[in-house]
Amino acid sequence: MRTKIIKLILVLALGAVICLPAVAGAFIANGGLLGDWSQQFEENGVGNFDAMEFFMVSGGSEWTNSAYSLSNSSWSSQITNPNYVMATGNALTDLKFNLSGTDVGPPNVFSFDFLAWDGGILTGTLKEHTRVNYNGGWSFAASTTAVGDYDRSDPSGANSAVPLPPSALLFSTGLLGLGFWPRKKYRAV
Repeated sequence: MRTKIIKLILVLALGAVICLPAVAGAFIANGGLLGDWSQQFEENGVGNFDAMEFFMVSGGSEWTNSAYSLSNSSWSSQITNPNYVMATGNALTDLKFNLSGTDVGPPNVFSFDFLAWDGGILTGTLKEHTRVNYNGGWSFAASTTAVGDYDRSDPSGANSAVPLPPSALLFSTGLLGLGFWPRKKYRAV
C-alpha cells in the first residue's frame, strides 16, 4: 500500500510539473496576467493620405482590434494577422482613430510601425515611416525597417500549432493512467 501512495504522489507531481507551466503560460499569453491597452491617435502631418498600415514590430503586443472609432465614416479597417492592421478610405489630411492590443510579452513594452499612403505612394515630408514605441509612455521616431520587409500575409490557411495546455493535460493523464496500471506479481514456485 505504501508503494502505491508513493507512486501516486510521484505521478501527480510529474503531471503538475508538465501541466502547470503550460497552463500558466497560455493564461499569460491570452492576456490573463498581462494587460490590454487602447490609445487614440491622430494623423495630420503627412499631407493627403488614403491608406494607413500598422505593423507590430516587437514581440510584446498583438492587435486585438482593427483601427476603430475612425473620425471619418468613409474609412474602414481590418486585421489581416495579429501583427498587421490596414485602414483605407477617401483621401484626407486629418484622421483620428483608436488602436488596441494585448500584451503577449513583457507588459507595457512594445513597438509598432505606421505607414501612410496616398495612391500607393508613401507620404510624409521625408518619405519615411514612423516607429511608435511604448515603454510606460509613448515616443515616436523614424523607422529603419524597409517597406518591403513587413509581413502583410493572411495566415488563415496556415497550419495552426498544437494547443499546448490540452496536449500537456492529455500527456500527463496518460502518465497518470500508467502509474495506476495493475502489474502482475510473480511468485517463486
